[in-house]
Amino acid sequence: MYSSIGLPTPRGSGTNVMSLIQSRSHIKHAREPIKPYTPTRYVSKKPDKDILEHDRKRKIEVKVFKYKDELENSGEFCEEEIEKKVNEYRKKLLDQEKDEIVTYKDVKNLKSYQVHELATAKARELEKLRKAFEIREDYEEGDAFKQMNEKYMILK
Repeated sequence: MYSSIGLPTPRGSGTNVMSLIQSRSHIKHAREPIKPYTPTRYVSKKPDKDILEHDRKRKIEVKVFKYKDELENSGEFCEEEIEKKVNEYRKKLLDQEKDEIVTYKDVKNLKSYQVHELATAKARELEKLRKAFEIREDYEEGDAFKQMNEKYMILK
């Protein structure tokens, strides 16, 4: 052992004594430069209406297919009547769920990969909060600090 540094004996340690004694503190590691905070870096994505509309129609088609399957299994109707009833049911569902892309009860069951649905739900939540706190629509985050900075620059 050399001045209380390293192992008492290098034997069986899989290393030599010199590698244990040498100081590596003089080696400078490359560091990433610190990027200043910019609000534009953290802007959340807007939900894509086309994707949400496609998802809504897909859910409706699943319901329509189940309804058609029930009608066919009952055996009471012929093909033409079934098609007519299915088309009426489809139209009814499309009219019912026209405005609601993401319903309140769906928000609890959303998965992390449903990005557009989550973004829509978050936008609705933020809109409710904005109305509750009576915040103007044209308000931008950090406006108060901009005013403080302007006053500070004038005083300088």
